[in-house]
Amino acid sequence: NGELQGGPMYVIREGLSKRYHPLAYVFSIAGLFGCLSLFQANQLTQIVIDDIYTPLGIFSNPLSAKLFTGFLISIITASVIFGGIRRIGSFASRLVPSMVLIYMICGLIIIFKNFSKIDDIFFSILSDAFTGNAMLGGAVGALIITGIRRAAFSNEAGIGTEAMAHGAAITKEPIREGLVAMLGPMIDTMIVCSVTGF
Repeated sequence: NGELQGGPMYVIREGLSKRYHPLAYVFSIAGLFGCLSLFQANQLTQIVIDDIYTPLGIFSNPLSAKLFTGFLISIITASVIFGGIRRIGSFASRLVPSMVLIYMICGLIIIFKNFSKIDDIFFSILSDAFTGNAMLGGAVGALIITGIRRAAFSNEAGIGTEAMAHGAAITKEPIREGLVAMLGPMIDTMIVCSVTGF
């Protein structure tokens, strides 16, 4: 029908036999919860309250501050989503690279202002990596689970939403789109998160 289709649920439905089709529904239902933005909206609201409303004394009631911020987030999100997949793609293609660039510039400025401490950071990483504590920490399941949760929020790897976004991309080169999809988590996890850590 000329509609864009992409994501694991379509791969399951179109590429596997009928006995695997229930997995497509399971993925779709799980995807509803996997890509809920409750955590991000909550964190954004709290940052706005702590850094803007409280210092300026705008809201005396925390509930009204949260409702107002939630309303603003809803309006901004709706203006993008109701435009359809093309508006979402065009918005993301402009916003995400500039957001990463600004974040990287700010992070690098902070690193260069504290350049004398970089050797201490590398020495700390190397000295801690080859101790028994590092091995013990890696063996503890709770730490591994915490790392996986942070990675999922960082680059959405393993949730399945990126596969849906890249599956809906309009491109004549699906292999190139796959390479772009793999490049995103590498940039986010290896470069942006390292700058954040330093």
